[in-house]
Amino acid sequence: MKQWRGTFYVLLLAILMIFLSGCAPKVAITYRVAGTATKALVEYKDTNGERTQESVTLPWEKIVEVEDGFRYDLLVMNEGESGDVQCEVSANGLSFGTAQGTIYTACTGSVSFDGETASSFMSKYDDTYPAWSQLPYKEQGRFLIYASQKFDMGEIVMKDLKTGEEMQLTDGLNGGYCLSKSPASAKIAFTSQRDSANGDIYTLDINANKGKELTNITNTPDVYEMCPTWSNDGQMVAFTFKSAETSPWQIGKIGYYGGDFSQITNSTAGENSLYPAWSPDEEKIAYVVNNEEGDTVYVMNADGSNPAPLSETFAGAFSISQVAWSVDGQRIAFFQHHDDLVDLFILAADGTVEKRMTLDVARTGSLSWDAEGKQIVFHAWKKISESADIYSVNLETGAMTVLAENSTLDLLGPFLNTDKTITSFPRRTIEITQAITGEPAITAESPAPSAASKDENNLVFLSYSHNSKDTTLRLINFGSKEERVLAEGSGGVSHARLSPVEPKIVYTFIVKKETSSQLDIIALDLRDGASVNITNTLEFSEFHPAWSPDGKRLAYEKYPDNEKIGQLIIANADGSNPIAITDVTRMDAYPVWSPDGKRILFTRRSGDEQYIFTIDADGANLTQIGEPTIIDSSTSLSAPAWSFDGTSILYFVNHPGVSSLNFMTLDGKIEQTIEMQLEVGEEITWDPTGTQIIFTAYPIGGRVTNLYRFVIGEDTAKEAITIYAEDAMSPNFFPGSFVSILSSELLQLSPTE
Repeated sequence: MKQWRGTFYVLLLAILMIFLSGCAPKVAITYRVAGTATKALVEYKDTNGERTQESVTLPWEKIVEVEDGFRYDLLVMNEGESGDVQCEVSANGLSFGTAQGTIYTACTGSVSFDGETASSFMSKYDDTYPAWSQLPYKEQGRFLIYASQKFDMGEIVMKDLKTGEEMQLTDGLNGGYCLSKSPASAKIAFTSQRDSANGDIYTLDINANKGKELTNITNTPDVYEMCPTWSNDGQMVAFTFKSAETSPWQIGKIGYYGGDFSQITNSTAGENSLYPAWSPDEEKIAYVVNNEEGDTVYVMNADGSNPAPLSETFAGAFSISQVAWSVDGQRIAFFQHHDDLVDLFILAADGTVEKRMTLDVARTGSLSWDAEGKQIVFHAWKKISESADIYSVNLETGAMTVLAENSTLDLLGPFLNTDKTITSFPRRTIEITQAITGEPAITAESPAPSAASKDENNLVFLSYSHNSKDTTLRLINFGSKEERVLAEGSGGVSHARLSPVEPKIVYTFIVKKETSSQLDIIALDLRDGASVNITNTLEFSEFHPAWSPDGKRLAYEKYPDNEKIGQLIIANADGSNPIAITDVTRMDAYPVWSPDGKRILFTRRSGDEQYIFTIDADGANLTQIGEPTIIDSSTSLSAPAWSFDGTSILYFVNHPGVSSLNFMTLDGKIEQTIEMQLEVGEEITWDPTGTQIIFTAYPIGGRVTNLYRFVIGEDTAKEAITIYAEDAMSPNFFPGSFVSILSSELLQLSPTE
């Protein structure tokens, strides 16, 4: 009878839990799209948080029932030929706001609902492409980027050809030309003489939300380098160089971070190899060979093998000024100067001349293609005595259009945005104080240092791709910029933590069970790829694992299905002997071991208040640290972190547009607060030497988390430096001693048993 009664109570409790899980207060939000356009493509989050796209006739609305804390997205693209589009999100008759644009607009935010009143802080994107969306991109060619220069002074400028608005992207560059954009990111490479009279090759991310470091990737004071070009994957840069007065010009290539240099041409005396252009398929490099007979366009394999002439030879010294592949890799363009005239040649990939037209200019320089292959953009001097302006030429009609002009400055190295890596102006000008430099590339006798050259500069972290929906585990050295993918897997990977004693990680993984999907903790050995599910429970989800300093135990969260309460668990590193150290009456989260291994730091949510606590590893001495933070639709508290010596605690308090990094002592005193212009600061880790912290955060207006570095004690460091920008998660400092024993194979982020 007692056994039956116990079974009955268990069944009753299960039924009650299921019932209560379905009774959480919900609110109906309304998505609306209107405007003078007649039709639009909309992308929105449904009740389950899944993204849905619909092609709709305007006006349009959709009602979605959601719970408190739901993060909504309403993204709109005008599918008509004219008019504009407007988005709006509301609940219970209360509008959270509207946004409007001619082609794109977006309304995003999170809704708070207490059972009676709904509220939201909404981000509005007026006439801006929402870069995190899956909407097609229709504004290739809207933005023009170029260098504005006079002698050794100058900056990089961006112009919106749709509105005419201009923005100076850099401040303190001190000159740059021969600009080349990476096909894989918003990075550009260019030549500058800011650090050397001979000129070096530099790289820079022109998106101020995604990177501010100017990097000298060649750093060779006695060698002249110019005219860089990118490989399609953005990992390598090829360029022309000359190492002595009497030596010929050669072509070499180097890693975008400044390592792995190799010379790929072997020009002899009296011959020069100039102006490389990497093909979109990465297999070929077009370039110009100059000798006593004149100039000829050549093509070679990317490793320098099989060089062959593609064009006729044009008499005259340096009569060809650069070459450029079309975006589809089917054609090559170049300018040829003769008899005070300039001809534009368009060649098929096999060398056949498809078009030749004479332009009304005295001299030309850099050129590039638009996305559709219909225009060439270039800089040119109408008269040699005047400054250079930027033009486009229509390949069908031959009509030239002035895109940018300046009566006193030379405008050089232009290119258009041809993909989704540049979709709007950055939020601020990049202030350049000094360039990061490495060892001289061309004169070095030894290979470039590995990603483990400095332990304090190595990070391992997760990166999620919104395009492929996959997650990768990456190792990066943010000094050299060398990067390596260690493992890949599905999008259900998060919260990775590296063992302090061996190259092994634990992370949260979505595992499909018999009747549902749950979160389990997976351990992956980075030496041999062996992985195992160390929790593997049917009725609970476990996540946010954290290693003890000796690598023998784990702390993690454990949540019953359909519950917003959880408890902290301590278990052996293999998952055995799990012991609860807190109860299940509140939401306990983000456990972190103290450096001495004696205490656990975590947060506790109770109603609209979030606390920071410590507790001994055996569950004793629960202690509140400081005052609680009131959580609402515009305020959040990040996961906390120990200082490297265990004497203080770091955490973010996030408000719209400002994230405050707090340094708090163990008695609850706030020693320092540093305000940063970020949307939401999240995961924090402090390096073992106590000199720097790494954290993840959403930039203002951003929809993916970037990886940031902040140097402790620098009074001028009011803004952290971005070191990675592809939805980065879970940063961990990575000991150099681990690198040599890593598997050489690409591992899988999924359990094998």
